[in-house]
Amino acid sequence: MNGMDEFLARMRVESDAKAAALGLTPEEYSAKLEADAHEENRQREARDRYDRRLSGAAHFRGRMPDDLLESIVRDSSWVLDTKAWEAVCKWKASDKPMLVLCGGTGSGKTVAVARHAIDEGAFQSLRAIRVGAHYEQWTSDRDSKVEPLNLRTRLLIIDDLGQEAQEDRRSFAALEEIVDSRQSMKTRTIFTTNLTPEQIKARYPERMLSRLAQCAMVVSIPANDMRRSK
Repeated sequence: MNGMDEFLARMRVESDAKAAALGLTPEEYSAKLEADAHEENRQREARDRYDRRLSGAAHFRGRMPDDLLESIVRDSSWVLDTKAWEAVCKWKASDKPMLVLCGGTGSGKTVAVARHAIDEGAFQSLRAIRVGAHYEQWTSDRDSKVEPLNLRTRLLIIDDLGQEAQEDRRSFAALEEIVDSRQSMKTRTIFTTNLTPEQIKARYPERMLSRLAQCAMVVSIPANDMRRSK
């Protein structure tokens, strides 16, 4: 008997001894080891999935209560019962590259968008009030700690459109560039806003509005529509 045969024989003896100690046959013990390994892999995948979702959720901290965000990470099935989620699903099934979700506090628009983004995994989320700084970083300020605007990201989210100051030319230039470039690339972009469609038309340049008219689905969500069922 060579060295390898001796090693395998010793392993079989040890395995049979462990099976006997558990009151199992060698076949039952082998099946138990396989089941244990499968369960360990399942738990590892669940932990990895949770960690990925938690990492995505970090982009939305400060935009909703932490317990609400944690609920989206762990079990977001309750989000399905909202008009905002219905709008996101309808948009996903369409050929429109952009979605503008209009609605006040309690409409659930940010919650629905957060769930969609966390499910997608690869996205960039920016506040509209800060988009000018990200745009300036993208064009020139490479040493800044501000995250650069990535116009090629698979999913781009601009939250709270309309919060930027009317005289903030950088933000308006960035928003025009986003709409123009993302429409040309046909990449998915979501805007959330407390503005009504009429207020959007009154606030933004005609060129940007013309682009949005071509490529965006605009949906108004009733206030206080978010119905959580856990």
